[in-house]
Amino acid sequence: MVQDILKNRLFKERKNREEKRSRFLIMHARKSVRDAE
Repeated sequence: MVQDILKNRLFKERKNREEKRSRFLIMHARKSVRDAE
């Protein structure tokens, strides 16, 4: 069904966005820790 495909795509996009954000936050946190030392 078309709806399932659309839902699947939305889910994948949201997952990608969350992974990118978490990766960015982790990188940012490491940088902050390095700057603090």
